[in-house]
Amino acid sequence: MEKIETSKINLVDLRLYWKEEGVLVDNIMPKALVVYDISDNKYHNIIVPEETYPLIKRLPYSNTTSYGLEYGTKLIAEDPSQINENCICGILCDDLFVEDLKKQPYIEMEELEDKMLYSNLYFKDRIRIIEKRINNSIKVPKMLRKKVSVDWEKNCHYQDQIFLIRDEIKKLRKK
Repeated sequence: MEKIETSKINLVDLRLYWKEEGVLVDNIMPKALVVYDISDNKYHNIIVPEETYPLIKRLPYSNTTSYGLEYGTKLIAEDPSQINENCICGILCDDLFVEDLKKQPYIEMEELEDKMLYSNLYFKDRIRIIEKRINNSIKVPKMLRKKVSVDWEKNCHYQDQIFLIRDEIKKLRKK
Protein backbone atom coordinates (compact mmCIF):
# COMPACT_ATOMS: atom_id res chain seq x y z
CA MET A 1 0.00 0.00 0.00
CA GLU A 2 1.14 3.49 -0.82
CA LYS A 3 1.77 5.70 2.21
CA ILE A 4 1.77 9.48 2.16
CA GLU A 5 3.53 11.74 4.63
CA THR A 6 0.66 13.73 6.17
CA SER A 7 2.77 16.81 6.91
CA LYS A 8 3.04 17.33 3.13
CA ILE A 9 -0.72 17.23 2.47
CA ASN A 10 -2.53 20.52 1.89
CA LEU A 11 -6.24 21.18 1.47
CA VAL A 12 -7.14 23.70 -1.23
CA ASP A 13 -10.30 25.38 -2.46
CA LEU A 14 -10.27 25.18 -6.24
CA ARG A 15 -11.21 28.51 -7.79
CA LEU A 16 -11.14 30.29 -11.13
CA TYR A 17 -8.44 32.89 -11.62
CA TRP A 18 -9.08 35.54 -14.28
CA LYS A 19 -6.26 37.96 -15.01
CA GLU A 20 -8.64 40.92 -15.18
CA GLU A 21 -10.71 40.07 -12.10
CA GLY A 22 -8.51 37.95 -9.86
CA VAL A 23 -9.91 34.94 -8.00
CA LEU A 24 -13.66 34.54 -8.36
CA VAL A 25 -15.77 33.75 -5.31
CA ASP A 26 -17.75 30.59 -6.01
CA ASN A 27 -18.93 28.45 -3.12
CA ILE A 28 -19.92 25.55 -5.39
CA MET A 29 -16.34 24.92 -6.47
CA PRO A 30 -14.70 21.84 -4.92
CA LYS A 31 -11.80 21.13 -2.64
CA ALA A 32 -8.79 18.96 -3.43
CA LEU A 33 -5.87 17.51 -1.53
CA VAL A 34 -2.47 18.42 -2.93
CA VAL A 35 1.18 17.68 -2.23
CA TYR A 36 4.17 19.76 -3.26
CA ASP A 37 6.66 18.17 -5.64
CA ILE A 38 10.08 19.81 -5.39
CA SER A 39 11.20 18.31 -8.73
CA ASP A 40 8.80 20.47 -10.77
CA ASN A 41 7.95 23.14 -8.16
CA LYS A 42 4.20 22.40 -8.43
CA TYR A 43 1.32 21.26 -6.25
CA HIS A 44 -0.12 17.96 -7.50
CA ASN A 45 -3.59 16.58 -6.81
CA ILE A 46 -3.14 13.48 -4.63
CA ILE A 47 -5.84 11.50 -6.44
CA VAL A 48 -4.98 12.68 -9.97
CA PRO A 49 -1.24 13.49 -9.82
CA GLU A 50 -1.09 14.84 -13.39
CA GLU A 51 -3.35 17.71 -12.29
CA THR A 52 -1.40 20.64 -10.88
CA TYR A 53 -2.62 23.94 -9.47
CA PRO A 54 -0.84 27.21 -8.77
CA LEU A 55 -1.17 27.80 -5.03
CA ILE A 56 -2.58 31.01 -3.59
CA LYS A 57 -2.42 31.89 0.10
CA ARG A 58 -4.65 34.11 2.18
CA LEU A 59 -2.85 36.93 3.96
CA PRO A 60 -3.85 37.81 7.54
CA TYR A 61 -5.35 41.15 6.51
CA SER A 62 -8.14 42.23 4.18
CA ASN A 63 -8.35 44.19 0.95
CA THR A 64 -9.17 47.88 1.21
CA THR A 65 -11.00 50.15 -1.22
CA SER A 66 -9.70 53.62 -2.07
CA TYR A 67 -12.28 54.90 0.45
CA GLY A 68 -10.79 52.83 3.26
CA LEU A 69 -13.49 50.14 3.37
CA GLU A 70 -12.18 46.68 4.15
CA TYR A 71 -13.51 43.65 2.27
CA GLY A 72 -12.55 40.03 1.72
CA THR A 73 -9.14 38.57 2.32
CA LYS A 74 -6.03 39.58 0.49
CA LEU A 75 -4.65 36.74 -1.64
CA ILE A 76 -1.13 36.25 -2.94
CA ALA A 77 0.28 33.66 -5.35
CA GLU A 78 3.02 31.52 -3.85
CA ASP A 79 4.77 31.49 -7.25
CA PRO A 80 3.38 34.22 -9.55
CA SER A 81 5.13 32.68 -12.57
CA GLN A 82 2.71 29.73 -12.39
CA ILE A 83 -0.40 31.88 -12.70
CA ASN A 84 -1.57 31.95 -16.32
CA GLU A 85 -3.83 34.62 -17.69
CA ASN A 86 -6.81 32.42 -16.77
CA CYS A 87 -6.58 29.18 -14.83
CA ILE A 88 -7.88 26.97 -12.05
CA CYS A 89 -5.92 27.72 -8.88
CA GLY A 90 -5.86 26.29 -5.39
CA ILE A 91 -6.38 28.53 -2.37
CA LEU A 92 -4.73 27.06 0.68
CA CYS A 93 -7.31 26.57 3.44
CA ASP A 94 -7.32 25.37 7.00
CA ASP A 95 -9.87 22.83 8.10
CA LEU A 96 -10.32 20.24 10.82
CA PHE A 97 -10.13 17.63 8.05
CA VAL A 98 -6.42 18.35 7.46
CA GLU A 99 -5.69 18.85 11.14
CA ASP A 100 -7.12 15.38 11.79
CA LEU A 101 -4.99 13.87 8.99
CA LYS A 102 -1.82 15.41 10.40
CA LYS A 103 -2.29 13.77 13.81
CA GLN A 104 -0.53 10.72 12.38
CA PRO A 105 2.80 10.91 10.49
CA TYR A 106 1.70 8.76 7.52
CA ILE A 107 -1.57 7.66 5.97
CA GLU A 108 -2.28 4.92 3.47
CA MET A 109 -3.93 6.01 0.23
CA GLU A 110 -7.01 3.85 0.81
CA GLU A 111 -7.53 5.33 4.27
CA LEU A 112 -7.15 8.85 2.84
CA GLU A 113 -9.73 8.03 0.17
CA ASP A 114 -12.08 6.71 2.87
CA LYS A 115 -11.76 9.98 4.77
CA MET A 116 -12.55 11.93 1.60
CA LEU A 117 -15.54 9.70 0.85
CA TYR A 118 -17.14 10.18 4.26
CA SER A 119 -16.24 13.83 4.69
CA ASN A 120 -18.87 16.58 4.62
CA LEU A 121 -16.50 18.58 2.41
CA TYR A 122 -17.10 18.51 -1.34
CA PHE A 123 -14.05 16.95 -3.00
CA LYS A 124 -13.67 17.11 -6.76
CA ASP A 125 -12.32 13.57 -6.87
CA ARG A 126 -14.88 11.79 -4.67
CA ILE A 127 -16.84 10.50 -7.69
CA ARG A 128 -13.61 9.17 -9.21
CA ILE A 129 -12.81 7.27 -6.01
CA ILE A 130 -16.29 5.73 -5.87
CA GLU A 131 -16.14 4.76 -9.57
CA LYS A 132 -12.75 3.12 -9.00
CA ARG A 133 -14.13 1.13 -6.10
CA ILE A 134 -17.20 0.04 -8.05
CA ASN A 135 -14.93 -1.10 -10.90
CA ASN A 136 -12.82 -3.04 -8.38
CA SER A 137 -16.06 -4.70 -7.17
CA ILE A 138 -15.89 -3.25 -3.71
CA LYS A 139 -19.40 -2.88 -2.32
CA VAL A 140 -20.35 0.80 -2.16
CA PRO A 141 -22.63 1.74 0.76
CA LYS A 142 -26.01 3.32 -0.03
CA MET A 143 -25.00 6.57 1.70
CA LEU A 144 -22.10 7.00 -0.73
CA ARG A 145 -24.37 6.41 -3.71
CA LYS A 146 -26.44 9.37 -2.48
CA LYS A 147 -23.30 11.51 -2.25
CA VAL A 148 -22.50 10.65 -5.86
CA SER A 149 -25.73 12.22 -7.08
CA VAL A 150 -25.10 15.40 -5.08
CA ASP A 151 -21.45 15.55 -6.14
CA TRP A 152 -22.42 14.89 -9.76
CA GLU A 153 -24.36 18.16 -9.95
CA LYS A 154 -21.53 20.06 -8.31
CA ASN A 155 -18.98 18.44 -10.62
CA CYS A 156 -21.05 19.56 -13.62
CA HIS A 157 -20.65 23.14 -12.37
CA TYR A 158 -16.90 22.60 -11.92
CA GLN A 159 -16.56 21.15 -15.44
CA ASP A 160 -18.48 24.14 -16.85
CA GLN A 161 -15.94 26.44 -15.19
CA ILE A 162 -13.06 24.46 -16.67
CA PHE A 163 -14.59 24.77 -20.16
CA LEU A 164 -14.94 28.53 -19.63
CA ILE A 165 -11.24 28.78 -18.77
CA ARG A 166 -10.22 26.65 -21.78
CA ASP A 167 -12.37 28.74 -24.15
CA GLU A 168 -10.81 31.97 -22.84
CA ILE A 169 -7.29 30.56 -23.20
CA LYS A 170 -8.02 29.52 -26.81
CA LYS A 171 -9.34 33.03 -27.57
CA LEU A 172 -6.22 34.63 -26.09
CA ARG A 173 -3.91 32.36 -28.12
CA LYS A 174 -5.69 33.28 -31.36
CA LYS A 175 -5.05 37.01 -30.82
